[in-house]
Amino acid sequence: MDSKLVLEGVRWLFAETLRIWWISDREKVAKAIRELLHFDVPAVGKFENILMVQRTDLCTSDEILVMLHYAGENGFSRKEIGQYVMHPAPRLTEALKDLTSPQCRQVVKLGSGPFRLTDIGSKYVREKLADKLFIA
Repeated sequence: MDSKLVLEGVRWLFAETLRIWWISDREKVAKAIRELLHFDVPAVGKFENILMVQRTDLCTSDEILVMLHYAGENGFSRKEIGQYVMHPAPRLTEALKDLTSPQCRQVVKLGSGPFRLTDIGSKYVREKLADKLFIA
């Protein structure tokens, strides 16, 4: 617990230093700070080139949200989501359709690029899936 406090304090200090002293492009510093503040996701394991949610109790939509939370600002392409989320392709397609729908808006597809969490999606992960970000 103590080490977590120290780690978060160091992240905050580094983010504040960047915010105060960075003199070039403000968008770059904002992105750097957001990445610094990105939370760890212990439930996501990395094994060489393979990422996976190491929990088996998540529905397809929730597993996608956890992976996109892990991805941060860079997000993941549809192909990467297909590789990393261990659910059948039709379920992935349906879940992504639901998550990007006007009714849900938890995920956004950036042009022809990656999928990313929206602020609504991030809030959902923090409030409803916080206990699922850890290995049971």
